[in-house]
Amino acid sequence: MTSTSLTGPNAVTIDVSSDNGGSGDNYGSGANDCSGTPTVFDDEAATGIASGVAPFAGSFIPEVGLSAFDGIPAAGNWTLNIADDLGGDVGTLFCYELVITRDIVVGGGGSSCQFNVNVTIPFDSCCVDDASGDIFRQVVASVPPTSPLYGYWEYEVAATSEIFAGIGNHVAYRPGLSIIIDDNDDPAVFCHAEIDFPRRKCRVQVRDITTGRNFVLRDRNINNNMCTVAPPPQS
Repeated sequence: MTSTSLTGPNAVTIDVSSDNGGSGDNYGSGANDCSGTPTVFDDEAATGIASGVAPFAGSFIPEVGLSAFDGIPAAGNWTLNIADDLGGDVGTLFCYELVITRDIVVGGGGSSCQFNVNVTIPFDSCCVDDASGDIFRQVVASVPPTSPLYGYWEYEVAATSEIFAGIGNHVAYRPGLSIIIDDNDDPAVFCHAEIDFPRRKCRVQVRDITTGRNFVLRDRNINNNMCTVAPPPQS
């Protein structure tokens, strides 16, 4: 038997399924490459996971509603937690997917629709580490301080293609001069970034709190970066 939970970027963890299925095997059926019939956890399904039977092929209501994540930013780390809490057997995770949607009210009558959204983020500038090739991007200048994107940052590790992201809880922006971003209230990732436009320098520190890894980016000539973004407007 297994216990499965999902942790969102807001550090909230919900119980998806715990010890269901008795001695039956598997969540989902068919091929192990996402082409079979998966187990889908959906608040709008007709049957609760506790009422289903192995291999749980199809859609089921999780033990705790996914609505606990409604309204939070999608950016950040989503963690699927799986624990085998019964001895005498083994298990393997072959395939999983996370689908994030948003609701838009239409027609003024309370009806809604859902669809997947691909967002093009208007990054204002980027820094590329002169040695490692790591990339730091941020959004400050092109959106008002009231925007949900204000202070959004991404750090891409060139060696592994990992991307860490978050929203700065402290942003100091001086148009044409400098940007300082601090994200130090996130339980999963820490970021401190300083961009000096007149001196064309950038220094960023990111720490993956869950693993203790640290990444430091030093860019001594931000004008030479091969990035598809423009620097903030000069004052």
